[in-house]
Amino acid sequence: MYKLKYQINDLDHEITGITEIVNANSNIVKIKENEYLYNVTENENKIFSELIELLKSWTEIAEKYEINWWAVGGTLLGGVRHEGFIPWDNDIDIGVHYKDYDKLINLSKMDNNFKIETIGFNYSFFPKLFPNIDIFIYDEDPGNKDILKMCGPIMENKNKLWYFGDIFKGEEVKKSEIENVEVVKFESFRLNIPKNADLFLSNTYGIDYKTKLYLSKHVNVHESVSEKLKLRSIAYNLINIIDHYDNEKEDKNKKISFFLANLMLQHFNKEFDLIDILQQIKDFLISRQKN
Repeated sequence: MYKLKYQINDLDHEITGITEIVNANSNIVKIKENEYLYNVTENENKIFSELIELLKSWTEIAEKYEINWWAVGGTLLGGVRHEGFIPWDNDIDIGVHYKDYDKLINLSKMDNNFKIETIGFNYSFFPKLFPNIDIFIYDEDPGNKDILKMCGPIMENKNKLWYFGDIFKGEEVKKSEIENVEVVKFESFRLNIPKNADLFLSNTYGIDYKTKLYLSKHVNVHESVSEKLKLRSIAYNLINIIDHYDNEKEDKNKKISFFLANLMLQHFNKEFDLIDILQQIKDFLISRQKN
């Protein structure tokens, strides 16, 4: 068993009972037998400080407008396993019920800190795009009204496509588990989490999520925000175009959005290549004309 120590803005963290560290890098230093130190840089601490301020600001807004929200993804994992940030992550991910979607739309019109994105909203201190809170929209699964799953994009006519819910199948939550969320310690602040976070995390990261640490490779992508937003913007506009081009059946829209989602994910961890992306889209449209 291993132990990992690190410090975020003068707060000491210690994760024990670790069985494996995957994708270990030079940030992790062995300090004694079975004990490791993760070196958080000065720049990373600045990012974490701003994220806490964003979280405080968002929490105040959510309380004011009665928006129900909960942590998802790496933020939920950090809240449960680390009582704060995972030191190799650098954004905040939260879920919001679709019933509050119009409130977020209205906020985006009143507050420059809110930006509409392909799969939800980005909340960051204007004019910066990073650090940020990613706000994902969840709604009732059409096949099971007791389950909420991520939906997106949401079209201008408010029709929902489900490609992220279909790809990230583990990131589903029972409606009853977010109606009265639990509140846990998160760094120097607090965080909303689903009632049965263990089930959510086990489904998403595996039953060994508390003991097996995966150092994320997506952090550098977060810092290349302009490239990510270009890709999301292109995908969003294309989905709207294709929606009009081929709008005979909902299942066709689902297939198209699924294609674009995979295209986005395929390019998520590599340098943005617009020509290659457009060529793939052209080939896809040609194949649609043949069907």
